[in-house]
Amino acid sequence: MPPVVDRSLLQLRLTRALLVLGALFLFVGLVVRPTGLGDTVDGRTIAALRPLDTPGTQEGWEALTRLGAPSSYLQFCLALMLVAAVRRRWRWVLVAPVTMLCSELTAQGLKQLLAMPRPHVAAAETIGQAAWPSGHSTAAMTVALLAVLIAPRRMRPTVAVLGAMGALGVGIGMVTVGAHYPTDIFGGYLCAALWVTLAAVLVLEWQRRRPVVRPVDRRPTGPGHLAGPVLLLALGALTALALAMRDKEGLLGTIRDHTVAVVVLGGLVALALTLVALTASLPETRPDRGTPGGAEGPGAVDVAGSPGPADRTTDDPARAGPG
Repeated sequence: MPPVVDRSLLQLRLTRALLVLGALFLFVGLVVRPTGLGDTVDGRTIAALRPLDTPGTQEGWEALTRLGAPSSYLQFCLALMLVAAVRRRWRWVLVAPVTMLCSELTAQGLKQLLAMPRPHVAAAETIGQAAWPSGHSTAAMTVALLAVLIAPRRMRPTVAVLGAMGALGVGIGMVTVGAHYPTDIFGGYLCAALWVTLAAVLVLEWQRRRPVVRPVDRRPTGPGHLAGPVLLLALGALTALALAMRDKEGLLGTIRDHTVAVVVLGGLVALALTLVALTASLPETRPDRGTPGGAEGPGAVDVAGSPGPADRTTDDPARAGPG
């Protein structure tokens, strides 16, 4: 008997996650950002990152931020739809572009609704009043989370790390070039997570008339598949360390002088990694083509990577019998 996950329990967990994300989103936008705490967090982080935007690095930062630009967003959307179609995940072919459109419209609408001057924040003169949440960060995180959901199960760790690194590059780049406040980046990530979680709930509800769903990828994720993500994380850590060591006071001096910025950047990294990790942990499912109702009963979902009864009898030609 393959391990199963109850569909109603999974929906309940996703709904709870949606509520938590919504509360965090409102907390950042309506409590932290308009207060003195937001001014301190944003001002000190901007002051720490702006020196990194030099003539020699400007082109690199701008290249990173273009990953969240509308033209890139459209290209990523088409790529995700193509991958979903190749994998015959037809629901995601329809849901992915709608999710991307809604998340970006939400970000742009809230920018206008919550626009406010912030004269007490450093570098505010280069950032417009309509800034929260960041549209570029919303786009980058939406693409990252959808890519994790659409990717084959065994590739999810690598896709998750690449997506997190891309979203972090866009977010930190927008702050470094003086286009957004750090709280705008937090808001963009949470806006994206809200819409992708809602999309996952809707897709699961869309499948409710399919009592049993089978895994798409029957091969389990082994330790070897984690080598790529681990190497990417190590490379990112070494790059950050090298940038910090370039300061004449060294790593410890950098942390001491920019404690708030270090905490804020650590929070961004933690949020991005947490979002992609939780998304990657969701079971990947497809409608069962066998007998409706199955042995597991209504509302059961096979965990991705776990072979069902039919898989054990037909995958091996030697056991399949003649004909």
